[in-house]
Amino acid sequence: MDTSRVAHYGVKVSYKIQKIYKVKNSTLWMKYTSRRQQIALEYPKGEKVPEMHLFHGTRCTDADTIVEHGFNIEKSDPQGMFGKGIYFANLSSKCNQYTFEGYKAACKDHRNEHCTQCIRKMLLCKVAVGKMYEAQAPMNGNMEAPKGYHSIVANPKPHFLVNPEYVIYNNSQAYPSFLIEYKITV
Repeated sequence: MDTSRVAHYGVKVSYKIQKIYKVKNSTLWMKYTSRRQQIALEYPKGEKVPEMHLFHGTRCTDADTIVEHGFNIEKSDPQGMFGKGIYFANLSSKCNQYTFEGYKAACKDHRNEHCTQCIRKMLLCKVAVGKMYEAQAPMNGNMEAPKGYHSIVANPKPHFLVNPEYVIYNNSQAYPSFLIEYKITV
């Protein structure tokens, strides 16, 4: 995680890493590799499935649950910008926005979205993105990647997105490799 100062929506923050845990969950890893093998069947023999290391920001309790039991798409909002999916970003600053009760929410204890006292948790995940559909506009209500695709990527565009976002629609298509505990300084 880049610990230098990051500007996101005009707020400059630095990360102060408290702990980083390497996740070792053989059940989740087997599910991930099984899903990756399913995707590989759609590729020419010998060609690797595209994978990326991406961040996932969520509430602390949800991060712990994901590490133990995996992702659960049922917790996703069907009215999210790209539907009921599991969202990732290549920028930790984007995921930092979701580390309390939701997008740009405040911490419970101090009621401040820029709280510097509470510990936040973020996951660094291995994601089998496979063939990515490039979204040109919101896809609210979506329940799966478009036919022939395994994920969605939405790149920044004026009046659309500031940061890239990646979305999958299968719980086993991502493995939480690292759990990062940190605080921010503003």
